[in-house]
Amino acid sequence: MLKRCSIIFLTFCISACGFHLRGSVALPEELDYIAINSQQSASPIQPYLTRALQARNVVITSDTSQANLILNLISEQYTRTAGSISADTNTRQYNIVYSVVFDILSPRGDVILGAQQVRVTRSTNVDTNQLLGSTYEEDTIRNEMRREASTQILYRLSSFKTVQALRDLEEMESSK
Repeated sequence: MLKRCSIIFLTFCISACGFHLRGSVALPEELDYIAINSQQSASPIQPYLTRALQARNVVITSDTSQANLILNLISEQYTRTAGSISADTNTRQYNIVYSVVFDILSPRGDVILGAQQVRVTRSTNVDTNQLLGSTYEEDTIRNEMRREASTQILYRLSSFKTVQALRDLEEMESSK
């Protein structure tokens, strides 16, 4: 009995402190149709955003007039710099920075949330004896970085400021 009460008590404590699973972002009801617009022809993050939004029952539409908002991907950039160099001047570690700049627009093109930047940083070690393994590891890290950046973008979509701006636009349109 004591064990059961302890488990129930811990469950309430964890939920009361705001704990939630990593990557679990609740989107408001107003965001049921979203258009994703990219400046690049093949945006590396777009499939990750599409999957994450569809997992939250958001319909991705290419018709901006149907969308509640437009997620406009302005730029994406990877930067790889040497993190540490060995005594024989070989790079032993790289720092990889992935940044995405985006803004959120209404279907009419009004700016709801101005240009925002999401940045994810990782380090990877280089083993000169296993270059193929290092390349595979870097590709895996880049995929993880895209996934994390897409989650950060979802957090921005679910922010109070975005939802409030959407509600204000709806009120303005209904009062016309």
